[in-house]
Amino acid sequence: MSKIKDILSIELENDIKNVIDLNSQNEEDIKEELDGFILTESLAKHLSDFLDVFCSDMKESGVWLSGFYGSGKSYFAKMIGFLIANPVIKGTSMRDRFMPKLIGLKNKEILENQIRSLDKTDYQVTLFDCAKVDSSYGLSYMAMSHFLLSLGFLSNWIGMMEFNLMLENKYDKFLATVKEQNAGKDWHDIRKKMSAVSALKKAILTFMAEDEYEETRKLIDEKIKTYDATKLKDDLMLYQELYPEKKIVFFIDEVSEALSQKKINLLDLEGLSEALSSLGNRVWTVGIAQQAFNDVLNASGLNIHQLNKVEARFKTRIPIAAEEIDTIIRKRLLAKTDSGKEQLEAYYHKNNGMIQDITHIAGVSLNVTKDEHTYADYYPFYEHQFKLLQYFLFGSRDTVTSQIGTRGMLVSVFDVLKKEAMTEADVFTHVNATQLCRQAEENIPEALRMRYEQADDYINKIGMKYVEGRALLQTIHFLEKANAYTTIENITKSYVRRPEDYYSVLAEVKKALEILVERNVLIASDNQYRITSQIEQQIIDDMNSFSAEAYRVRAEVTKILKQQKIIKISQTLTSDGQAVPFCVESSLGENFANAGEKYMKVSFFDVFHEDHAQLVASVKQDTQSQKGIMSIIPSSVYGTEIFNRAQELLKIDYIETKTYHTAEEKKVVNNIVSTKEEKMRFLTELINKSYTEGTAVYLFNTYQLTDANYQKEIESLQRKMFGNIFYKRLNVSLSDSLAVKVLTANSTQLATMFGGSEEFRFFDSAGKFIGENLSVSTEILEKCKSYCTGDKLEEDLSAPPTGYKFGTIITAVAALFRGNKLIAKYNGEDYHSVSDALAAKIFDNTRNFAKASFKAVMKSLSYNERQEIVDILKEDCRYKKITGDNAPSYNLNDFELVDCIRILSKRMMDKVKDRIMGDDEMEQLFKRSVQARNVFIQYTAAVTDVTYIATARTFLQEADDYIKAVEQVLKDLKFIDNEFKAIEEERAFIQNVAEEFDKTGNDMNLIRGKKEQFEEAREKDLVANAPLMKKLTQDIKDIYYEVMKHKAELLSGEVIALFTKTEELKQQIAQYPKDWNVRLYRKIEDLEKSWKQYATVKISLDKWSVKCSNTGMLLRDIEYKITNLGIVSQKVSLWDTEIVTQDPTPKKPDIPKQPNGPTSEDKPMPKPQPIHRNMKAKLPRGIVSVAEYRSWLKQQLAMLNMFGEDDILNFDN
Repeated sequence: MSKIKDILSIELENDIKNVIDLNSQNEEDIKEELDGFILTESLAKHLSDFLDVFCSDMKESGVWLSGFYGSGKSYFAKMIGFLIANPVIKGTSMRDRFMPKLIGLKNKEILENQIRSLDKTDYQVTLFDCAKVDSSYGLSYMAMSHFLLSLGFLSNWIGMMEFNLMLENKYDKFLATVKEQNAGKDWHDIRKKMSAVSALKKAILTFMAEDEYEETRKLIDEKIKTYDATKLKDDLMLYQELYPEKKIVFFIDEVSEALSQKKINLLDLEGLSEALSSLGNRVWTVGIAQQAFNDVLNASGLNIHQLNKVEARFKTRIPIAAEEIDTIIRKRLLAKTDSGKEQLEAYYHKNNGMIQDITHIAGVSLNVTKDEHTYADYYPFYEHQFKLLQYFLFGSRDTVTSQIGTRGMLVSVFDVLKKEAMTEADVFTHVNATQLCRQAEENIPEALRMRYEQADDYINKIGMKYVEGRALLQTIHFLEKANAYTTIENITKSYVRRPEDYYSVLAEVKKALEILVERNVLIASDNQYRITSQIEQQIIDDMNSFSAEAYRVRAEVTKILKQQKIIKISQTLTSDGQAVPFCVESSLGENFANAGEKYMKVSFFDVFHEDHAQLVASVKQDTQSQKGIMSIIPSSVYGTEIFNRAQELLKIDYIETKTYHTAEEKKVVNNIVSTKEEKMRFLTELINKSYTEGTAVYLFNTYQLTDANYQKEIESLQRKMFGNIFYKRLNVSLSDSLAVKVLTANSTQLATMFGGSEEFRFFDSAGKFIGENLSVSTEILEKCKSYCTGDKLEEDLSAPPTGYKFGTIITAVAALFRGNKLIAKYNGEDYHSVSDALAAKIFDNTRNFAKASFKAVMKSLSYNERQEIVDILKEDCRYKKITGDNAPSYNLNDFELVDCIRILSKRMMDKVKDRIMGDDEMEQLFKRSVQARNVFIQYTAAVTDVTYIATARTFLQEADDYIKAVEQVLKDLKFIDNEFKAIEEERAFIQNVAEEFDKTGNDMNLIRGKKEQFEEAREKDLVANAPLMKKLTQDIKDIYYEVMKHKAELLSGEVIALFTKTEELKQQIAQYPKDWNVRLYRKIEDLEKSWKQYATVKISLDKWSVKCSNTGMLLRDIEYKITNLGIVSQKVSLWDTEIVTQDPTPKKPDIPKQPNGPTSEDKPMPKPQPIHRNMKAKLPRGIVSVAEYRSWLKQQLAMLNMFGEDDILNFDN
């Protein structure tokens, strides 16, 4: 069988990083932290709130982020810092890398716009933990030293020296001087060594006298020692004068921790705030603390007037809670492989009933695991265990302030997985409360440890298969501290590790609890168990020694019964506005109310009887012909418990009157007595339940009472009793003028239109029809099983035994029509609803009513069914938003409701047809929406009198599928609107990268797997896999960037090597007069000019472009340049043979002037004769290296440069 570790995505070999290092700026660290950061809805809201303030023009440029240990505030703050600083990581900016985390958030578009608005300004961001750094020179220098680090300087006096050089625009000169003086070594490498000071001094002395340097060094040392808020303000002002476009942002972590450690004080923060306030919103301060701002102020003990500047600066306060820590845990620690998730979901489907039962923990508001996705997400935990663990860790004051509490949820969960060997356990084994307790609580009180050992002694020697003593007590301790009920069921559910073992474990838990209670290790109270002390056990022994007599217990129960609501409602019945009294008494004759009433009586039997069925049968027999007696027989289920709890209260009364001497004894007694009110309340509930869940007997009939129906049942039986005396006569009549008003009145008016008589209580206060079982309704509906005319109704119902008046008949028929219990036919037209415009005409006058026919609606939707349909359409299916029509209401009748289903289904079909159908690729990509049409199509037929009930009930039976179909279509359409275009752009980018790799012969294996994974994710589930596809695209971009960067570096290296050759060539040429080699000089200059731009190539890639935005080159362009450069380099290697080493135009010799003859200018110069030269050099023979052959060629070319162009070479000499 698979192990848990096989289905988890995370590797657990190393401890998790549960503390964020604000100063970590390594690219890989930043990328890893960003990838691990989970932007929950609440964090997204906090981020939006922060950016809303940060990007505004408000004067108070400070924000206070607070949250207890483990809430993720530092992690969140660091992510904000990176968003503001926007470092470029592997060619992609932080903001671009962050954007995919917004997918699926409610305020995605708003957040994206807020983040993009940061592009308008440059920022210098400084992050530091003031509780960890050196505080010797105060808070202001903490801020300045880390500001120096953020600029790339050191954080000591050397950094201050660097800062001053920068302010004087001498820093670049300083760097160049250091490099020149130290054999090309870079200052940033030198300053890491002991030689940094001497190198610094040597370089600075080139533009500063030594005494001036020493004085500057002394001033800086003194400045650091006395550094305060004013100096910080001055330094920041100087920086902003140099860089006026930049804003400075300080993130100061663990402020409250530093205050508690006395590393800083609030007056320091006050001074800092006052100084920086003059800089306006060009300098921001973000304080990060475990305490809320007001708590920090209150804890300082300072007068609030002393802190007005710091309070004003931190007007904006954002509390970071850990309410979604379970989301982070699930995504960081509990992420599953696809196959693992499938295994878990299949296991849930097989065992969902047992899992739902096991995860139902009474006593606190906890979620039951009701679906396979939740189960798989939280496994090997259950969802409710996270809430229990939070209550256990942080639910009480002592826990929050202890070392236990500071461990945090994330670490506790990780420790359970790792230290409890959970990952080595078989799949389908679960974490239990014992393991949570062991890992979440480290410091166990000695008294508790002793109880653990006692439990082991008593239980482990029995040799149970599942239960161990210590483990059982740890489970109880965990539940009790988490404020859950420590009942047998809760203890067992929290102890068992495999659902299928539940009943076996339950049996052992029961046995173990009995032993531990008997041995005084546990106290059993109110069906709960808790670990007891010795004093408590002594008092309990005193209580158990007292035994109350049965008659006292019975009297106590009767006293409580008299005060119950069921007694009060049994005393009277209101009929025709009059209160009709009933005698109420016990079955033994003790009167409770209305002793003088002789004709009608409600008799209550006591709870102490064993055979309920036998007693009911006996009462039925005895009272079968007594029309004036109703009997209430309580359930016997609670009898024993009622007796025991009543006796327990009498025992508490006993110890309350007994004298105890020690303070501890009195405290225990007071604690027990303090439970008396709760125990009384519980006993009262038991007594009330026994009667409200009992049986009513009247005229040989039995009526099962429930808490929901007992009032109605008793009243109904009272009315029956009253009706048996007064037969079918109605006490009041209705006016015929009321009929039309019943049809036209608002729903809220209906309940009050009938004079308050229960006989005509057709509608409740909300306008819901509830009068189907009224006697008048029963009579009318009975007559209307088939169509019955109005005059026939009047004829039958005005006769005995009913004797109804016409006004009662027509108004009651109108009420039944309004309540959708009758349909009407008039002048050949059918009317189903009061919304039919002509329906009211039927009730206008006697003649119209007489001509109309009425028929009872034999089948109709129940109120719950109607309510469920309305809720599904209105809430789950967003009817109004989709259709544009008014959302269905509870006032619609069955026909109208079913027509709403048809309208919605038709609209959903149209949406799929318009946006997806007809395009093969869209149909394939969004096949779930295409499949959803099969759900909708069955509801698009016209609604008829024959089909509406079946259609409605089919809809209710398949509601989950219908809701899922609507959600799927809306989800797909939203994706098409918001994300589809971007995904396709990313796909095109991946194709372009593949094309570049193919054309340049680069290793396609670098991206093949991710490209195939992208296509597979797209085909499998485009919508669900969109975040993964975006990550794959970014990964491929990172790979492409690295290849581009590598090739660019190769190109730059080759160009630099070429320039080295040309430099050497120029040095050779420089040995001769420049005008001898003008042509060669020009060739070199042209070459260097054409290749100079490639000596330093910095790769930058815009969004999804494969072309470098700095150079405009593709990968293939860089490859071509590298290849071409090799050819050029070979040519340059031969240029030294072209160097002219002799004067190409030698000076003409002086010619004597001939008398009276022509001058030399007058005579043409004779053409020089070619020189015949015998060549002795022969081609090399045999095997030679390329270098040797090149050397030979150079010698020959050098020799040729000395010959004339017309000289004749003889190789045959």
